[in-house]
Amino acid sequence: MKKYNTYLFDADGTIIDTADLIIESYRNTLEHYGAAPQTRENILRFMGIPFAKQMELYMGTQTPEKMKEINRFHWNYQVKIHEEFLKEGPGTSSALAMLKKNAAKLAVVTSRTRSTLDMYLKKLNILHFFDLTVTPEDVVNPKPHHESCSKALEILKSEAEETLFVGDAIYDQQSAKGVNIDFAYVQWSHIPIEKFSPEPEYILKNMTDLLK
Repeated sequence: MKKYNTYLFDADGTIIDTADLIIESYRNTLEHYGAAPQTRENILRFMGIPFAKQMELYMGTQTPEKMKEINRFHWNYQVKIHEEFLKEGPGTSSALAMLKKNAAKLAVVTSRTRSTLDMYLKKLNILHFFDLTVTPEDVVNPKPHHESCSKALEILKSEAEETLFVGDAIYDQQSAKGVNIDFAYVQWSHIPIEKFSPEPEYILKNMTDLLK
Protein backbone atom coordinates (compact mmCIF):
# COMPACT_ATOMS: atom_id res chain seq x y z
CA MET A 1 0.00 0.00 0.00
CA LYS A 2 1.18 3.50 -0.83
CA LYS A 3 2.28 5.54 2.17
CA TYR A 4 -0.13 8.30 3.16
CA ASN A 5 0.20 10.97 5.83
CA THR A 6 -3.54 11.70 6.14
CA TYR A 7 -6.46 9.31 6.56
CA LEU A 8 -10.13 10.30 6.33
CA PHE A 9 -12.62 7.80 7.75
CA ASP A 10 -16.34 7.43 7.30
CA ALA A 11 -18.12 6.62 10.56
CA ASP A 12 -21.15 4.33 10.09
CA GLY A 13 -20.25 1.01 8.52
CA THR A 14 -16.52 1.79 8.64
CA ILE A 15 -14.99 2.65 12.01
CA ILE A 16 -18.34 2.05 13.72
CA ASP A 17 -20.47 -1.01 13.02
CA THR A 18 -23.90 0.56 13.35
CA ALA A 19 -25.85 -1.43 10.76
CA ASP A 20 -28.18 -3.18 13.21
CA LEU A 21 -28.57 0.01 15.24
CA ILE A 22 -29.54 2.02 12.16
CA ILE A 23 -31.94 -0.61 10.84
CA GLU A 24 -33.73 -0.94 14.17
CA SER A 25 -33.98 2.85 14.49
CA TYR A 26 -35.37 3.37 10.99
CA ARG A 27 -37.87 0.56 11.38
CA ASN A 28 -39.12 2.07 14.63
CA THR A 29 -39.42 5.56 13.12
CA LEU A 30 -41.23 4.37 9.99
CA GLU A 31 -43.66 2.31 12.06
CA HIS A 32 -44.31 5.22 14.43
CA TYR A 33 -45.18 7.57 11.54
CA GLY A 34 -47.22 5.01 9.60
CA ALA A 35 -44.82 4.79 6.66
CA ALA A 36 -44.34 1.68 4.55
CA PRO A 37 -41.88 -0.77 6.15
CA GLN A 38 -38.49 -1.10 4.47
CA THR A 39 -36.29 -4.15 4.04
CA ARG A 40 -32.88 -4.36 5.67
CA GLU A 41 -31.28 -4.15 2.22
CA ASN A 42 -33.18 -1.02 1.25
CA ILE A 43 -32.21 0.79 4.44
CA LEU A 44 -28.55 -0.17 4.06
CA ARG A 45 -28.57 0.81 0.39
CA PHE A 46 -29.00 4.47 1.27
CA MET A 47 -26.81 4.47 4.35
CA GLY A 48 -24.26 7.26 4.13
CA ILE A 49 -26.49 10.12 2.98
CA PRO A 50 -27.93 12.69 5.42
CA PHE A 51 -30.88 11.56 7.53
CA ALA A 52 -33.42 14.00 6.06
CA LYS A 53 -32.68 12.94 2.49
CA GLN A 54 -32.96 9.27 3.41
CA MET A 55 -36.27 9.79 5.22
CA GLU A 56 -37.68 11.60 2.18
CA LEU A 57 -36.96 8.52 0.08
CA TYR A 58 -39.20 6.51 2.42
CA MET A 59 -41.82 9.07 3.46
CA GLY A 60 -41.86 11.70 0.73
CA THR A 61 -41.24 15.42 1.14
CA GLN A 62 -41.98 16.76 4.61
CA THR A 63 -42.36 20.29 5.93
CA PRO A 64 -39.29 21.56 7.82
CA GLU A 65 -41.26 21.45 11.07
CA LYS A 66 -42.37 17.86 10.50
CA MET A 67 -38.83 16.79 9.58
CA LYS A 68 -37.52 18.31 12.80
CA GLU A 69 -40.11 16.29 14.73
CA ILE A 70 -39.19 13.06 12.89
CA ASN A 71 -35.51 13.78 13.36
CA ARG A 72 -35.91 14.32 17.11
CA PHE A 73 -38.01 11.17 17.54
CA HIS A 74 -35.57 9.05 15.51
CA TRP A 75 -32.38 10.16 17.24
CA ASN A 76 -33.88 9.99 20.73
CA TYR A 77 -34.73 6.36 20.08
CA GLN A 78 -31.33 5.56 18.58
CA VAL A 79 -29.51 7.07 21.55
CA LYS A 80 -31.77 5.12 23.88
CA ILE A 81 -30.83 1.74 22.34
CA HIS A 82 -27.28 2.39 21.05
CA GLU A 83 -25.40 0.55 23.80
CA GLU A 84 -27.18 -2.68 22.85
CA PHE A 85 -25.91 -2.58 19.25
CA LEU A 86 -22.75 -0.44 19.09
CA LYS A 87 -19.36 -1.95 18.21
CA GLU A 88 -16.25 -0.90 16.29
CA GLY A 89 -15.30 -2.01 12.80
CA PRO A 90 -12.79 -4.89 12.54
CA GLY A 91 -9.35 -3.88 13.82
CA THR A 92 -10.25 -0.21 14.09
CA SER A 93 -8.77 0.76 17.46
CA SER A 94 -5.52 -1.13 16.80
CA ALA A 95 -5.08 0.50 13.39
CA LEU A 96 -5.85 4.00 14.66
CA ALA A 97 -3.36 3.63 17.51
CA MET A 98 -0.57 2.58 15.14
CA LEU A 99 -1.36 5.29 12.59
CA LYS A 100 -1.17 7.93 15.31
CA LYS A 101 2.08 6.43 16.56
CA ASN A 102 3.40 6.92 13.02
CA ALA A 103 2.34 10.61 13.15
CA ALA A 104 -0.49 10.29 10.63
CA LYS A 105 -3.24 12.90 10.57
CA LEU A 106 -6.65 11.32 11.15
CA ALA A 107 -10.14 12.70 10.58
CA VAL A 108 -13.72 11.49 10.48
CA VAL A 109 -15.81 12.68 7.51
CA THR A 110 -19.38 11.58 8.07
CA SER A 111 -23.08 12.14 7.42
CA ARG A 112 -23.79 11.46 11.11
CA THR A 113 -24.63 14.45 13.30
CA ARG A 114 -21.98 15.64 15.72
CA SER A 115 -23.89 14.90 18.92
CA THR A 116 -24.28 11.18 18.28
CA LEU A 117 -20.90 10.88 16.52
CA ASP A 118 -19.01 12.16 19.55
CA MET A 119 -21.13 10.04 21.88
CA TYR A 120 -20.46 6.83 19.95
CA LEU A 121 -16.74 7.47 19.41
CA LYS A 122 -16.34 8.17 23.12
CA LYS A 123 -18.26 5.03 23.97
CA LEU A 124 -15.85 2.99 21.82
CA ASN A 125 -12.88 4.93 23.26
CA ILE A 126 -11.57 6.04 19.86
CA LEU A 127 -12.54 9.74 19.70
CA HIS A 128 -9.13 10.80 21.04
CA PHE A 129 -7.36 9.37 17.97
CA PHE A 130 -8.86 11.96 15.63
CA ASP A 131 -7.47 15.41 14.89
CA LEU A 132 -10.73 16.49 13.29
CA THR A 133 -14.33 15.45 12.72
CA VAL A 134 -16.38 16.88 9.85
CA THR A 135 -20.16 16.45 10.11
CA PRO A 136 -23.12 17.82 8.09
CA GLU A 137 -23.29 20.77 10.49
CA ASP A 138 -19.87 21.89 9.25
CA VAL A 139 -20.65 22.13 5.53
CA VAL A 140 -23.26 23.43 3.11
CA ASN A 141 -23.05 20.34 0.87
CA PRO A 142 -22.54 17.04 2.74
CA LYS A 143 -21.55 13.73 1.11
CA PRO A 144 -21.66 12.68 -1.69
CA HIS A 145 -20.48 16.22 -2.46
CA HIS A 146 -16.73 16.72 -1.98
CA GLU A 147 -17.06 19.73 0.35
CA SER A 148 -16.54 17.65 3.50
CA CYS A 149 -13.31 16.19 2.14
CA SER A 150 -12.12 19.59 0.91
CA LYS A 151 -12.77 21.09 4.35
CA ALA A 152 -10.81 18.30 6.05
CA LEU A 153 -7.84 18.81 3.74
CA GLU A 154 -7.91 22.56 4.32
CA ILE A 155 -8.01 22.33 8.11
CA LEU A 156 -5.42 19.55 8.31
CA LYS A 157 -3.20 21.34 5.76
CA SER A 158 -2.95 18.11 3.78
CA GLU A 159 -2.61 17.42 0.06
CA ALA A 160 -5.06 15.17 -1.80
CA GLU A 161 -2.30 12.96 -3.22
CA GLU A 162 -1.08 12.19 0.31
CA THR A 163 -4.55 11.35 1.61
CA LEU A 164 -6.63 8.16 1.72
CA PHE A 165 -10.38 8.00 2.35
CA VAL A 166 -11.56 4.81 4.08
CA GLY A 167 -15.25 4.05 3.70
CA ASP A 168 -18.01 1.57 3.02
CA ALA A 169 -20.41 3.51 0.79
CA ILE A 170 -20.55 4.74 -2.79
CA TYR A 171 -21.19 8.23 -1.37
CA ASP A 172 -17.81 8.06 0.41
CA GLN A 173 -16.03 7.23 -2.81
CA GLN A 174 -17.84 9.98 -4.73
CA SER A 175 -16.89 12.54 -2.09
CA ALA A 176 -13.25 11.44 -2.13
CA LYS A 177 -12.98 11.36 -5.91
CA GLY A 178 -14.40 14.87 -6.08
CA VAL A 179 -11.01 16.09 -4.85
CA ASN A 180 -8.88 13.25 -6.30
CA ILE A 181 -8.37 11.38 -3.03
CA ASP A 182 -7.61 7.64 -3.19
CA PHE A 183 -10.33 5.40 -1.78
CA ALA A 184 -10.13 2.23 0.35
CA TYR A 185 -13.23 0.02 0.51
CA VAL A 186 -13.85 -1.90 3.73
CA GLN A 187 -14.84 -5.47 3.03
CA TRP A 188 -17.33 -5.53 5.91
CA SER A 189 -19.46 -3.05 3.95
CA HIS A 190 -23.04 -4.06 3.24
CA ILE A 191 -22.69 -2.63 -0.29
CA PRO A 192 -21.15 -5.08 -2.83
CA ILE A 193 -17.86 -3.88 -4.29
CA GLU A 194 -19.29 -4.44 -7.79
CA LYS A 195 -21.43 -1.34 -7.21
CA PHE A 196 -18.36 0.91 -6.94
CA SER A 197 -17.00 2.73 -9.97
CA PRO A 198 -14.17 3.24 -10.52
CA GLU A 199 -12.76 0.25 -8.68
CA PRO A 200 -11.40 1.30 -5.25
CA GLU A 201 -7.63 1.61 -4.97
CA TYR A 202 -7.65 -0.75 -1.99
CA ILE A 203 -9.87 -3.38 -0.38
CA LEU A 204 -9.46 -3.80 3.39
CA LYS A 205 -10.27 -7.12 5.03
CA ASN A 206 -9.37 -5.60 8.39
CA MET A 207 -8.58 -2.00 9.31
CA THR A 208 -5.05 -3.10 10.24
CA ASP A 209 -4.46 -3.66 6.50
CA LEU A 210 -3.75 0.08 6.44
CA LEU A 211 -0.47 -0.65 8.25
CA LYS A 212 0.88 -2.93 5.53
